[in-house]
Amino acid sequence: MLTFEKSAILSLFLPLGLCAQGALYGPGIRADSLANTPIGKSGIQVSCRFRADPGGVFRGARPYLIWSFKRRGYHSGSGGTLKVELQADDGTPLHRPSGQVLATHVRRMALIETSDRFYPQLAFDQAPVLKAGAFYHLVFSNTDADPEGNFVSVNALFLKACSPPLQPRLPDADWAMLMRSKVSPAWTIRRTPGSREGFTPILEIDYAGGQSQGMGYMES
Repeated sequence: MLTFEKSAILSLFLPLGLCAQGALYGPGIRADSLANTPIGKSGIQVSCRFRADPGGVFRGARPYLIWSFKRRGYHSGSGGTLKVELQADDGTPLHRPSGQVLATHVRRMALIETSDRFYPQLAFDQAPVLKAGAFYHLVFSNTDADPEGNFVSVNALFLKACSPPLQPRLPDADWAMLMRSKVSPAWTIRRTPGSREGFTPILEIDYAGGQSQGMGYMES
């Protein structure tokens, strides 16, 4: 897991390289483009699964939210009411959200055309201790009365065709995007059925004492 001491979303995207012995160097992050997921449209929920590293007192998170008043599909209306829950893992080999809520953040988006806070620092109502090495989920949902007409998107890195591991430095189990909707109510890895797509969460997890973990590359 990539860890860093200072809260920052990085816009630099470096090439991946191999040294003469075949060992990995460089950032070890690959992508073809960005891809958004509209939260609430068609009942869509997103889970960003992560293995706590280093673990400790949970202090918040910084996702990559996206909207646009010039391009269709990124948001609609006010942006809706975004609910983000820190949930425990279900403990199964599929590592899905358990529904056990450890902390919650609720935000009425109220988007205006000049708004540009794409990387908000989310403060939660609880500060649970995350066990190092354990799996957790940040679950994004939309509690607006009209989620079809009012929604915002979560952005991710996208690969059109990939094979495990999706990212050389991030084990697939440790850092993943899951999704469910009205049509497909079971949590599954985010991809179009039958494709080899890959989605990597752009997200920072913050702990007490200034430590953070995550994936901050946000452009390719």
